[in-house]
Amino acid sequence: MCSQTKQQVNDAQRPSASLWIRLIVGLVSVSLLAVAAASGALYFRFKAKNTEFHEQTLRNQAALITDYLKKAPDGALQLPKM
Repeated sequence: MCSQTKQQVNDAQRPSASLWIRLIVGLVSVSLLAVAAASGALYFRFKAKNTEFHEQTLRNQAALITDYLKKAPDGALQLPKM
């Protein structure tokens, strides 16, 4: 009888495996959620920056073409042969 009481006290003092499993699953879930949120934020941030660079490149190319057309005599532009 004494050994059963000791066994019950020892079982009550140490945390159950279920508690550890829930803790581990919770920590892994929160970590994955944080990684997903950070990845999403970075994706949209860099996508916006890439779009901005794309638009600026188009503006620069349009400005170059406009300069070439203004400098060409009579508006005629000689295109290089490929």
